[in-house]
Amino acid sequence: MTWYLVVFLLFALGVAVFAAQNGQTVDVRLLMWRMNTTLAVVVLGAAFAGAVITASIGAVAQLRLRWRLLRAENELRTLRQAVAHAGVPGATSPEEAAGGRTLRTEVPPPPAGEEPPLGTGSPER
Repeated sequence: MTWYLVVFLLFALGVAVFAAQNGQTVDVRLLMWRMNTTLAVVVLGAAFAGAVITASIGAVAQLRLRWRLLRAENELRTLRQAVAHAGVPGATSPEEAAGGRTLRTEVPPPPAGEEPPLGTGSPER
């Protein structure tokens, strides 16, 4: 926690020095707007806008990955239930179909010389 505080204080000091050294005013025009402000405000505003855009793109990618994971987990749950119910007449749950035993969730290692199932890593070489 203290490292974050030290890094933040160093960053804040750098921003203060930057603002003090770049105090000259500049004329900024964008489409039909015109504004007179300091160079430090323009540079820091552009950096902030870039950070917001980058974070937004990252958040969208993170949401897509989360949705993909949820779909895969639902498919896995459905497949486990189908396997547990297969061949067991009258079973109403995977646990009942397995005779009260808990279902295995880990993937066993592949036999020597065979490729592992998709998504479980690569064999040692």
